[in-house]
Amino acid sequence: MEIFIRKNSDLPIYEQVTTQIKALISKGKLSPGEAIPSMRALAKKLGISVITVQRAYDELAKEGFIETIPAKGSFISENCLAFFEEEMTKKLEMHLQSAVQIAHDFDIPITTLHELIDFFNEEED
Repeated sequence: MEIFIRKNSDLPIYEQVTTQIKALISKGKLSPGEAIPSMRALAKKLGISVITVQRAYDELAKEGFIETIPAKGSFISENCLAFFEEEMTKKLEMHLQSAVQIAHDFDIPITTLHELIDFFNEEED
């Protein structure tokens, strides 16, 4: 599991860890049921505090991305993909809500917003 920490980032270290683990899950590089390094092992590898890794793992567990089994370790949750999809849907909703608000604030027709979405969607294909 490759995680890179940027000490000069505005993002707290524990968030860098959680964000990168979520990205590894979304890209299929971490699969449901797969074991992840112990908190101590990951802390040592990254050169960070065990408490920081614990905070990251606690956050991931709270969000449903990992499960920790006492005396066995931490594993990618069987439901992690559903949680990831839900998280991405919430982010998308938030961005779309902002776009609609901007359109309303500047009297831009919603049809223009639809056209922009179609345009950007076609660029991806």
